[in-house]
Amino acid sequence: MPVATVELPEHGMDAIEAMHDRVQRAVAQGDFILGIRLCVSLLRLRRRLDSMGRVVSAKAVDTEGGRMFLREVARHNQSVAAKLSSDRDQLAEMRPFPILRFMLVRLLDAAVIKAEDIAETAALGASLEFANLVEEDLKGRAAAHDNG
Repeated sequence: MPVATVELPEHGMDAIEAMHDRVQRAVAQGDFILGIRLCVSLLRLRRRLDSMGRVVSAKAVDTEGGRMFLREVARHNQSVAAKLSSDRDQLAEMRPFPILRFMLVRLLDAAVIKAEDIAETAALGASLEFANLVEEDLKGRAAAHDNG
């Protein structure tokens, strides 16, 4: 039986990791110009995470290979969320440019939340037990609707 592979060609985890590296370098340097570039990088990161979230949410995974892929996506996005959270904490402690810092912290917060949401969605999608519970619930609702 062939195993279906699920790929995220244009929403790859490598691209998200590369963007995180740029975010981390900019946070470490704390320069105003880099802060502006960081805003742009965070907006791009958010767009990548949104795309990955849509792809993961739309995937109907009913093979072990697909579930393994979702587990990897979950692990990766949880790691990204933890790193971004650390970056946010580091940025929040910086003194210069309070308005820019406030904006950057908000963008980092949004990226952390999005990465965590993707991780949770992928983890649930990877769970065979969860899939079975959802299927049973849907069958029960359909039967209740037909009888009522």
